[in-house]
Amino acid sequence: MSSRGLLMIPMRISTPLAYDTSAVWISLPGMAPTSASDVLLAPLGARALVLGAPGSGKTTLLANRLVHLVSQGVNPDAVMILTPTRSQASALRDPLGLALAKTTQGPRVRSVAALAFSIVEAFHHEQGLAAPDLLQASQIDADIEALLAGHIDDRSGPDWPAPLSELVRSTPSFRGELREWMARASENGLTRGDLERLSATHHQPAWAAAAAFREEFIEVVSSARPGAFDSADIIRRAIVALESGVPSSMGEILNCGVDDAHDLTSAGLEFLFALARAGVGMTVVAEPDVAGNTFRGSQPQALSLLGTAWAITPVVLDEVHRHGRAIRASVQVITQRIGTAGAGTQRKATSSEAAQARESASSVFTLVAQGEGREANDVARLVVKAHDEQGIPYDRIAVIARRGSRVSSLVNHLSVTGVPVRSSLVGQALRDQPAARELLELVALARGLRPMTAEGALAALSGLYGGMTQQELRRLRFALRVSADPDLPYQSADAMMAESLGHRGGFALFDSGVAKKAQAMAEMLDDVRKAPSLTPITDLLWTIWDNSGVA
Repeated sequence: MSSRGLLMIPMRISTPLAYDTSAVWISLPGMAPTSASDVLLAPLGARALVLGAPGSGKTTLLANRLVHLVSQGVNPDAVMILTPTRSQASALRDPLGLALAKTTQGPRVRSVAALAFSIVEAFHHEQGLAAPDLLQASQIDADIEALLAGHIDDRSGPDWPAPLSELVRSTPSFRGELREWMARASENGLTRGDLERLSATHHQPAWAAAAAFREEFIEVVSSARPGAFDSADIIRRAIVALESGVPSSMGEILNCGVDDAHDLTSAGLEFLFALARAGVGMTVVAEPDVAGNTFRGSQPQALSLLGTAWAITPVVLDEVHRHGRAIRASVQVITQRIGTAGAGTQRKATSSEAAQARESASSVFTLVAQGEGREANDVARLVVKAHDEQGIPYDRIAVIARRGSRVSSLVNHLSVTGVPVRSSLVGQALRDQPAARELLELVALARGLRPMTAEGALAALSGLYGGMTQQELRRLRFALRVSADPDLPYQSADAMMAESLGHRGGFALFDSGVAKKAQAMAEMLDDVRKAPSLTPITDLLWTIWDNSGVA
């Protein structure tokens, strides 16, 4: 039940998901044909902009548009829907594939970065250049961590201002912020000189330090991984490649629908302009009021900028099909308090009759709690009331937390009160999930990527795959202490534990009742340690997973 996962409402195409591809107009309940049908039936190369409140059918209209084009004989491989992120593309990919009911050479829904990468890949191939490599966020984070650590070790690197101490620069939060900052700088085409001037103008010395770090980072990565780019650089290179048109090896791209354009960055927006200049027809939908990535550089005013550049007035969808009047009224009250981002007319949309009928028993209200404990009690009471009095199954009730850090405490509290809870890990990186993180840590220990310290050994033995309880660890410490040679320099029991865990027979001489689990861990680590140098990481991870008996 992560806040990010639950707040992302799954894309819903009109039910039932069956299309009559012989029809000119595909019904979208409650939508005025005089506006939406003009978008749906527009010529293949036309450009259209659609503005709509949440639940007004923007994504459904894009799906219908592509289905209609294919029904008119357009090659399904020449049309697609673009989304700002990979997760948004994943949510839409299968429903659209079923709606098209055609075999295609690849998914017809892709993220902007994915399409940009394909264009750059094809362009490099045609120009005889090295194949590009898209750097993942985890790779960039690891490179940033290594470079920052190197600066700290040898007292080199930029002159960071006082608040950004060595301790701060060693935290994951700082690395994440720095990565996002560098991505925004790349998207806007800013050089080190540009950033230093901005730093002086706005009295932000951290910008100058980050600019120097970014320049060195780019040099290091370019040298270590020739042809490797992050998503911002890939999009920039795709824009350059499109100056000579879509690479022929990609086949035709005749029409693109663009979903959630309010979450596009400035580079993503320029990418759309480049596609349009290359002759690609485009239907772009947005709702600036729900822009959720402005902290990552998204442009809520994207539709307004496109409309000005293309001299197009957006079509405004005037009905909402997802929720009735109570929720609609709440949304309108909230959205009136924020800027319009060049829009605003979509806020006047009303709930359709079908939506009102579904929401006849719904209500919206506010509770203000005195502290997190009281809040959790109120949430539990509301969930139980909805289940017992209204007959709503627990698996149809969602609790949304504003912060991911709040999720675990809510899950624990609801579980204690007897509410069956299933928490979603959507939005959490796989490497950050405890089971996966511990696997990676164990491989790093075994392969010498992390030193076998007392703390590392204790974490390995007491973790998910070591499985030792505190009582078992105390008995093992006692056994190690008793076996210590009194003539040798003193070592703590945990240091002896780390030393014994570093080789296969480290615990072989101890009673199996005391050291059985520690010996099993030592053997697992030794198996990974002795694996050939080119062994795939997946095989190393599987060695620990399979031998641990956790599954």
